[in-house]
Amino acid sequence: MEEMYKKRSLKTEEVLFAMLPKQFIDMFQKKLCENKSSYWQTISELRAAVIFNKLGISIEGVDHKTINNKDVDFLAVYNNEKIYVEVKGFIPENYDIAKKGGTMDDGEGKIRRALDRATPKFFDTACNILIIADEDTIKPSLFMNPLVDFKRIPEVYLNVFPKVSAIIILGGLYEEQLLKFEIWLNANPQKVLPQDVIDIFNQGKSK
Repeated sequence: MEEMYKKRSLKTEEVLFAMLPKQFIDMFQKKLCENKSSYWQTISELRAAVIFNKLGISIEGVDHKTINNKDVDFLAVYNNEKIYVEVKGFIPENYDIAKKGGTMDDGEGKIRRALDRATPKFFDTACNILIIADEDTIKPSLFMNPLVDFKRIPEVYLNVFPKVSAIIILGGLYEEQLLKFEIWLNANPQKVLPQDVIDIFNQGKSK
């Protein structure tokens, strides 16, 4: 498990690059090599891009500029509707401390931090999706955490972040979970996702 935080996972890269649109392979390979400190964040972005591609939602740009000279991780397009996507990943900040264990929390802090960091990058009147990827392999990931009250996500979080059209939480960093996800829709967003996009996500989600 320690190796997950100290080295590249060539197996994970191989699996993801095999499913990534060819026009983005060089870009993501460069990102993985250039900034080792954000390696697993880039892997999370790769996972998200592959999921969108498998669902038939086209990725039109990576590191796409939005407002105030900020950028989101990628721009997706479906039936001419632009969807701005930001991926927020979390790993233990200190492996030696994390491996000692401790209590498992309800994941609310990660969800809140991801929303706080992503929202300033989103346009007010656009379809915006926040993707949260918990890369913890020491404790159960956010996706598998039994203490997370997923039913409360729309009411507790999305209700106060109207820019965010939906939240997606990715599965854990294991081969059988790499492309799993769940989605929650904002009941009162500033811009609602198109129904055909909602249908695609509901058909592809894991739970």
